Amino acid sequence: MKETGMSVVITSINNIIAFMAGTLLPIPALKSFCSQTAILLTFNMIAIMVIYPAMIALDLRRRRASRRDMGCCCMGNSVSAKKLRVESLELNMGKQIVGSLSVTGHNVYPGPPPSLLLKNDDDKEKKWYTLGGFLQYYYIPFLTLPLTKLMVIVTCISVLLISCFGLYQSSLGLELSDVLPEGTPPAAFLRAREKYFSFYPMFAVLKGSRINFAKQQEQIEQYRLDIAKSRYVIKVNGRPSEEYWLSMMRTWLSSIQKHLDNAIKKGDINAVTGEMKADTKITDEAKIARRLVCSYGNKYNCTGRISTIKLVNDAGVINADGFYNYLTAWYNIDNMMYYVSQASFYPVPPSWSFTTHEKVVPPALPPAYSQIPFYLIDLIDTPVIVKMIREIRSVCDRYTELGLPNFPSGVAFIFWEQYLSLRS
Repeated sequence: MKETGMSVVITSINNIIAFMAGTLLPIPALKSFCSQTAILLTFNMIAIMVIYPAMIALDLRRRRASRRDMGCCCMGNSVSAKKLRVESLELNMGKQIVGSLSVTGHNVYPGPPPSLLLKNDDDKEKKWYTLGGFLQYYYIPFLTLPLTKLMVIVTCISVLLISCFGLYQSSLGLELSDVLPEGTPPAAFLRAREKYFSFYPMFAVLKGSRINFAKQQEQIEQYRLDIAKSRYVIKVNGRPSEEYWLSMMRTWLSSIQKHLDNAIKKGDINAVTGEMKADTKITDEAKIARRLVCSYGNKYNCTGRISTIKLVNDAGVINADGFYNYLTAWYNIDNMMYYVSQASFYPVPPSWSFTTHEKVVPPALPPAYSQIPFYLIDLIDTPVIVKMIREIRSVCDRYTELGLPNFPSGVAFIFWEQYLSLRS
């Protein structure tokens, strides 16, 4: 402690002051981090001042007992033991000679070198209010008391137990407002939203061109409904509050199918060949529906399809043969609803417009990226948000294993999903 105590104390105090200065920053997250680190360094300094001398004392006992460093249960060799005993004997003899000389008053040093006496004189000159004097005359003798040893052991065990309990009771994660400077409008807005609204948008993202949207429509719909079973998803009559692109496309196809059925019923469109009567007023919706029925893949044929093929069947499933042709038509004709659906297709369907030329509606490529919107509520703090993320993530992982690659996205997932594995 005489040799390293000053260095340890100064280094620890400098680190503590540096982190305490960090608490002046107006960002709650950094302020919390700096204050907790300063407290940790304070206890670290106390532990070093108390435990370090005890470890040195144990090491001295080991050396006197001639035990090896890494294998303390093994006895050292006789040469090392003899050398240590000789050193101890010389040191004791030096102290005795110096003591006898100081009593008789002689100024001659017959035995050990004069450095021993000079060192002893330097020790006597140390004042009690200096760090060396305090360590020599007060602190080190205090540590050797049996009551002090017992108190240190009990205190360390108590601090360890309290720390474990506090760690278990500590809250998980940070809020969004904690990473913004205090007193700023964004921080005030986020605090108000967390307190009064707790409202977050999210998206279920369907990824990868391996998804066959035409044949996996029912699975996609069930996937959406399973996510909506979460108590945190806003629902209307037991279903998600927001429609998504597949349901909007289905609604649009059903509406133009009705116009086509009416035109066939009136005889304006031939039910077998699909030819339209001249000089008859047929709605644009019926013409578009007719064009879609005749388009499937890269083929265009109306014969035998007009009265037999339905854009959407009674079960609400879109005709799989022309699904991607219908996707192109919906994206271009009902473009406003595409943006309302927040689908964010990538790649987007090809450009197409309805003309009088009888040609196929070009099929779209399967979207490698598309979104299904949801709205979340009652997300009041980090543990609740983590619970929601775990619940929805389990649904997404289950459907990924079933052949529907997907993942959740949104502010709540981007900021808080990192805490899922924090305690695992």
